[in-house]
Amino acid sequence: MRYLQGLVFGALSLSAATFAEAQSLPFDFSVNGRLAVGATDRVPGANLFLFGDTSAQVSFGRFGLEIGVFGLADAQDTPHETYAALYWDFAQGGRLSAGVPRPAYDSFAASTLEMHFPSLGVARTGITRSQATFGAMFANFLPYGVRFENETDALRYAASVHAVPNQNSTIAGFGVAVPFGEINIEGAVEVSWGTSTEMAGKLRAHGRAGRVGGGLGLFLPGTVGRPDTVEVFASFEPFDRATISGVIQTPLNGSADPTAGLAARYAIRPDASVSLGVLTEAGANAAFNVFLDWRF
Repeated sequence: MRYLQGLVFGALSLSAATFAEAQSLPFDFSVNGRLAVGATDRVPGANLFLFGDTSAQVSFGRFGLEIGVFGLADAQDTPHETYAALYWDFAQGGRLSAGVPRPAYDSFAASTLEMHFPSLGVARTGITRSQATFGAMFANFLPYGVRFENETDALRYAASVHAVPNQNSTIAGFGVAVPFGEINIEGAVEVSWGTSTEMAGKLRAHGRAGRVGGGLGLFLPGTVGRPDTVEVFASFEPFDRATISGVIQTPLNGSADPTAGLAARYAIRPDASVSLGVLTEAGANAAFNVFLDWRF
């Protein structure tokens, strides 16, 4: 049932976006993010999957409502977090959201694994994303809070605070992204306090030179308690519409073998592509990964 609900949510979002473009309405409707549907034999018995990292906004002038989802649905489980928040856009710039907004920590330095291997990326949420997101997906957290975000030509930043009453904790995060020529630098920090105080941080640098791209990410997931991890990734476009990418993620303490993947992507059109890849998770047997990816 939840799997079907995810499919319906995606279909309704895309249908509503088309309707809003075709009609003259007293409000603005927009959808952004990505949906992917595919298959992988990484987890036996859970081959088919639906992945979503998307948000829909309905705006009445400066006031609006945003709903969204991040997570995965397959035959065995549906780890996901849903977002719903009212927002206000300030005339001088910036947006303030209240309700269940996305943690600021998640809006920066995203893992490359999520792009090419969605099922594996979700499984490693505890390393790469906010404690609020991990807790909602895997530990019954019920977070709510506020978020402020803003963007200029040279800077993008966001801050958020979430309370989690059923865990007696509060989670605050801040993130920033700054371009330096062809290189983009993104970083975020997070603090969680309640029964104890913990900190997390991450940093990602990435760029392109012609048909070659790549970068490096560092994840220090102290709020969740997972091992510090480094991620190295690279891509090459042998011809138009085709991209070959590789990514390696390994714990700095040597507690497990590296997780790695190699993928080939073909752009069917600017907003849709098909990806085929192979991955190995912490020394496990190799698994395949194929999916259709739609970005909007």
